Amino acid sequence: MVVLFLQAFIKNFSFKVITNGEITIEENSLNSVNSDKFKINSIKIGNELVKLDEADIKGWEMADNDSGYPIETLDGSEENYIKFKPPFKLLFQKMTLDFETGPKYSEGTIRYLDNHVTTMYANDIDKESYVDIYYPGYLSVGIQVLLAILAVIFFGEFLYRVIDKFINQGFDKEMIFGLVKDYSLNFIILGVGLFVMFIIKKMLLKDGWFTIFDTPYTFNDIIALLGMVFLASLGLKNIYKNKRKARTLSLVNWFLFIINPLVSFYILEAAYNPNFQEIEWGFVLINTLILLLIQVFLYVIVRKKRIVMFIILLLSISFGIANDFLYILRDSPLIPAFLGSLGVAADVAKGTVLNVNPSSIEAFAYAIIWILVILSVKEDKVNLKLKTYAKQVGGSLVAFTLIFVLSVSYFIKQSDVGVSLWRPSRTYYVEGAVYSFYRILAKQILTAPDGYDKDEVEETLEAYYNKEVATKEGPKPNIIMIQSEALADYYGKGNIKMNRDPIEFQRSLSENTIQGNTYVSVLGGGTVNSEYEALTSIPLTFFPLGAYPFQQYVKEGHTSIGRVLQDQGYETFITHPNKPTNYSRQEAWPNLGFNNLAFMPDYDQTRKNFTGHDYLKDSVVYDFIKEKYQNKGDRPLFSYIVTMQNHGGYFTNAKGALKIENDTKGDDKGANDYINLVKSSDDAFRDLVTFFENYDEPTIICIFGDHQPQNYAGFMDLIKSGGDYDNSDIFYTPLTIWANYDIEEERDVNISLNYLAPYLLEKAGGVKLSAYHKYALEMKEDYPILTTKQIYDKKGREVSEDSEFMERNKKLNSLIYYEIKQGDMASKYFDQASK
Repeated sequence: MVVLFLQAFIKNFSFKVITNGEITIEENSLNSVNSDKFKINSIKIGNELVKLDEADIKGWEMADNDSGYPIETLDGSEENYIKFKPPFKLLFQKMTLDFETGPKYSEGTIRYLDNHVTTMYANDIDKESYVDIYYPGYLSVGIQVLLAILAVIFFGEFLYRVIDKFINQGFDKEMIFGLVKDYSLNFIILGVGLFVMFIIKKMLLKDGWFTIFDTPYTFNDIIALLGMVFLASLGLKNIYKNKRKARTLSLVNWFLFIINPLVSFYILEAAYNPNFQEIEWGFVLINTLILLLIQVFLYVIVRKKRIVMFIILLLSISFGIANDFLYILRDSPLIPAFLGSLGVAADVAKGTVLNVNPSSIEAFAYAIIWILVILSVKEDKVNLKLKTYAKQVGGSLVAFTLIFVLSVSYFIKQSDVGVSLWRPSRTYYVEGAVYSFYRILAKQILTAPDGYDKDEVEETLEAYYNKEVATKEGPKPNIIMIQSEALADYYGKGNIKMNRDPIEFQRSLSENTIQGNTYVSVLGGGTVNSEYEALTSIPLTFFPLGAYPFQQYVKEGHTSIGRVLQDQGYETFITHPNKPTNYSRQEAWPNLGFNNLAFMPDYDQTRKNFTGHDYLKDSVVYDFIKEKYQNKGDRPLFSYIVTMQNHGGYFTNAKGALKIENDTKGDDKGANDYINLVKSSDDAFRDLVTFFENYDEPTIICIFGDHQPQNYAGFMDLIKSGGDYDNSDIFYTPLTIWANYDIEEERDVNISLNYLAPYLLEKAGGVKLSAYHKYALEMKEDYPILTTKQIYDKKGREVSEDSEFMERNKKLNSLIYYEIKQGDMASKYFDQASK
């Protein structure tokens, strides 16, 4: 049996690693936006060039010299490749491929070890670049050879003991019972582990190779490897079973106990993190210490090292596989907010096929190996008196609580969450899942505002619920809110010169129109935070700095303008022409009461519908909206649109009808590209308004920018001639409200986003406000601008440190805290139309 396992292992080692398939280099002409050519200057293994005359080449042209380098793809060649067998020395030396990037050349890929792919991208700046390819090295080879040797040695020890016992005791029931008692747990772990692995295998996105110890394995190879480790564990357990020296046994147990969090952490990361081997040691230590702290706390209670180690390992592998599954499902690992939306998540997951990557099986295999090692060591007994046990548990609980409270307090005081909540995986990949998860959890703990009194809050809200507010009579209008990506207004500001106004149509509206500015808390990004303020009327000032409420605080039943309008008979619709996984909108929006959603897959994705930056055009989104209103029923419809067209990634010195006329010294920092995108967006908005001018139902449209663009600094340099700007210059965007029926016209309206929804409903007429909306509008009269960057009163004074404002803000925060903590009990005041 050992020989069979060893034979499979040696075959795997000698064939699949050293001569695994081929290394294939190709040009991806179909994916290139620059050219149909690709150029490679050299391919080296160590310091030696790969000999091209020994490679299989098609569609490439070699240079006329001895080496054949550089080598380029032939013009018009549809099929191209460079293929060669990996030499033995590639096990111990990296392969470096030097290639050209720039507008003259396209992009290429390197395929190796069957399922490994590295892409070589073109760039808009001429330069040379390179990629490094690594095969298994000394460590990988050594580990696998050591495993094979240990399997033979330890299983030999096991067979020797069994045969010796059979000779001395005979083959009777007592001997069989003893063997079952001693080794049954190993068999159970192996059996259950293999059963779970076969289940996970059915969830794989695609069949293929796995990577164990940096070596390509088939699924059957993994089974063979586990079989070897299982046999070794029997022998190892037999050795420790007969070990009489308690001190040695105790030292081994404590050693395994100490390193278990480290091993568990790496297994966790291996399940989902393609870069887990590159995590810096500082972060490895932090993640390990967190797991160790939990493990020690559990040990003080349970007093069984193996059980506690198993729990930590089980939690770790479960966390890792969950991250892998969630990353495939919604492009995000597990974060604390997901745990608060399990109901919505269950509805979303209905009918969803559960998928994982090969990394989940690889990590689970590591977990089984480590469990078998843990089980092989005999558990030393611990005898404690009840009184002593109680003291130790109590002391540990106090210490654990103190450490948790102090660390949470530390994170709450930080000015930023420190985790990318747009793509949490980016931070998880770099800093580890345990540490990242804990930091988010610590930051999202909300404490009651000073002076919070639940009864007093309810009394205040009840008063506003019954408060008479004069609202415009009339039919319920259709309402459209457009959150226009990176919409800003730089025309005519300071020293900047443009040949045309990018938002000339929006600015030209005057009849039945309100014009002004919305003040925001984000700059160059953070779309979802502006979205949260506009939808909920809750200012970001309530939350810890750096918070992303969509992923931290939006749970089932959270308030929104959608709920207030649904209570009055409205249908509601919300859309974003991008991935539903961005900021977990596919869960956050239903939590806000929206069930009619549309994302990128719901739009026509013909190439002409996208900008050169690969974002869906506003005109396409607005056509989608027109169709919605053409086909709507008798009920009024509220729509919220989060556009994408003007998103960052602007091209430098782009050509277009609109031009920056200032001297940009050869680098306009994407300014020309941006203003032409905004002009295109303005044209699309004109067509939308034209459509509703002839629409037979009263409709009001509100358009505002979520934040200024990523290249705002370039515009500020032109406006201020030196860039001497402050928050008042960059934390606001243009606002226009237009209706196809009579509304009160206003100019130079300046309000922060948290007031926009109740302000819009008040101006629209025909609808009632919630109690909270009434309170917000009353506060707006005194403090019209309330953001994390600037707070102004009605006289234009900065009042963030003003004592009167601080008292008013505490009361506002108390109302918000009540909504978040009371859930359904707060619905009457936040989600229903008041009197």
